[in-house]
Amino acid sequence: MKRSLGLLLSLALAGGPAAVSAASRVPGITSSSQFLVYYGQDYGPTVLATLKQADIVVLHPTNSAQLTPRVVAELQGAGVKVIAYISVGEDPAPHDAAGNPIPIVGNGQGPVRYTGGSTGYDASKIVPANGGVASFYVDQLWNSSQGQYVSDGLPDVNTNFGGFFIWPNDDWRWVLNEQRIGGVPATSLANRSVAGLKQLAGARTSATDSDRTHDFGFDGFFLDTLDTAGPYVNAWGYYAWVAPEMQKTVKFIHDSYPGKIVFANRGTFFFNPLIANPTYGIRPYQYSLRPYIHAALFESYALDSDPSHTGLSPYLPVNRDNYAQKLMAEANRPDGFTVFSLDYDMGRGAALSAQALQETAIKNGWVEYIAPTGQLDTLGTYVSTHPPAADTAAPVWDSTAAYAEVINPAFPDVPDRVGVQRLSLTSRPGEVIVHWDVARDQSLPVRYNIYRSTSSTFSNPVKYAQVNFEVGEGWSTDPTTKFANQYTLTGLTPGTHYFRVRAEDSASVPHEDTNTVTLSITVPTYVSNPNASINVNGELSDWAALTSFAVDPQDATASGDVADWARAWLAHDANNLYLALQNHVSITQLNAAFSVYLDTDNTRSTGFRGGGDQFPVGAEFVLLGTSLYRYTGTGLDWQWTLVGTAGFSWGGLNAELFVPRAWVNNPSVINLFFLGDNPSLGGTTVDAYPDAALQPQGAVRSFLYRLQ
Repeated sequence: MKRSLGLLLSLALAGGPAAVSAASRVPGITSSSQFLVYYGQDYGPTVLATLKQADIVVLHPTNSAQLTPRVVAELQGAGVKVIAYISVGEDPAPHDAAGNPIPIVGNGQGPVRYTGGSTGYDASKIVPANGGVASFYVDQLWNSSQGQYVSDGLPDVNTNFGGFFIWPNDDWRWVLNEQRIGGVPATSLANRSVAGLKQLAGARTSATDSDRTHDFGFDGFFLDTLDTAGPYVNAWGYYAWVAPEMQKTVKFIHDSYPGKIVFANRGTFFFNPLIANPTYGIRPYQYSLRPYIHAALFESYALDSDPSHTGLSPYLPVNRDNYAQKLMAEANRPDGFTVFSLDYDMGRGAALSAQALQETAIKNGWVEYIAPTGQLDTLGTYVSTHPPAADTAAPVWDSTAAYAEVINPAFPDVPDRVGVQRLSLTSRPGEVIVHWDVARDQSLPVRYNIYRSTSSTFSNPVKYAQVNFEVGEGWSTDPTTKFANQYTLTGLTPGTHYFRVRAEDSASVPHEDTNTVTLSITVPTYVSNPNASINVNGELSDWAALTSFAVDPQDATASGDVADWARAWLAHDANNLYLALQNHVSITQLNAAFSVYLDTDNTRSTGFRGGGDQFPVGAEFVLLGTSLYRYTGTGLDWQWTLVGTAGFSWGGLNAELFVPRAWVNNPSVINLFFLGDNPSLGGTTVDAYPDAALQPQGAVRSFLYRLQ
């Protein structure tokens, strides 16, 4: 709509916590709804008649002198939701006699550039040039011939469309809100004639008002040029460090106009957790905007506006097999949004339009419009005259694991992730986390039902219908090995439980898929040995009456192996936590090969998860031999601080240790596992206890100990 992107596809925003109530889908809109985008000049009877046939339209209020508050009222009177175009990432500035854009002077602190490094966004690294223009203009344009970013003291201009690129800070948000057709007297906006948020959303003086300087009463805002925040490396017109302020801007619009539809355009990177800018250490998904938008547009999904592409877009395979799945994962969440799509006929003919409608409305459930030309100044009727057939099929499972920016025959196909993908335990008794990926359907949103049985034949399952799921753990940085969705079941009894996940659409008569993919997990019994009277002397007679963790077979028998777990106990009194170990071979030294990882805060998302994210727990503490360490890293790095040396004694096959409970933060529950790290001391075998601790689908991956 604003600039040709080629592979940098046109899309919208997603995800993240909201300070006020989250946005939701556009009510009453389905894949069968009629959607139009029109930036033309003519609002005569014929155009109005066509617009009135739509359910929702996007109009450009600055483009046509005929688009008045009366026109908006007339369309709304016909039951049409009317959305107004506004540019949030570029300033469509007026031009002087020579054709040069005229910047806003504002506080004179701009333009700005960013001097931060690769460790992530740092607002203190925004450097103003004090060049006599407003603080929101940027001066850091990539110059391919020089192979570097160039700052020349002047605001960067989008030479394709004649506007300035924007860092959308508080000053810019003021401009977006206050600017008006006809200007704002006695302000820096006096000579600008662009409709701002207040004018677009404000109540009309009457339904017959034809004064374009008055408020329009639109139903919402179509936010264009969000892709100024594109994370692309060494690419002209993209500023990865703009992403945090872009998120704040969309949130500002959502929070300031709670009754209005926020409709986002452009920025696939905000939906794709894999995309990051290594130069600045910025991953746009961290600033995703799902709670702040009601709708998102995917432009040029199947048919782009490039006239040299005479068939389906060459980017359709990437759009379909990579970006769409991640978009749908976000849109289908309980706080998700409606997805629209815009394709271009460009004289390609009805057969290709039919394929585009099949790809967008029928396969993905999006609200499709096929425009006649790339200028959007005429109205197309293909979708209205060829509406999608009624939905008769159940959802189809897909996968968010694809990662390629281009389709390469050398890359293997990513198989569909059907049904339940993983099960895991939490640190709380009776809780199981069920993980699955994404399904698509013509009737959105797709909902998910979990089935649970205690029988290996899956008899008499319990159904958890349309669960209120959340983002899958780890998916926000790695959808190739993690899964888009998860839900935690509580109150399960100890023993083996079997699970299935099925997808259900939102058709008037819902359709549910019938996959039989089944995974099982054993819910453990908590161990607790309170008020223990333990004499730490290296022999275990005072542990005989206490409950141990499971017995472990002898499985570390290679040359040099010293840690081969047989059995372990925990116990506690008012002050101390006690640990007893039994090894299959004599303990000659209680060293770091004997490692115990302790999750003391009931969540895997904090603490050390293993260098390959393979641990069953997020360990706040590790006992390496007799030394207790506290984790100080970020999850996957090996960063620890010594807390102290445990009291200890060992003899023969046995060892005993104790530490003050305060050293491990006086937890109520500990989730732990044992690791015989023999290779670290010249041995061969890594002996995990329980045996399945490092296996993602292991039945029992850790032990649970209760102190309260």
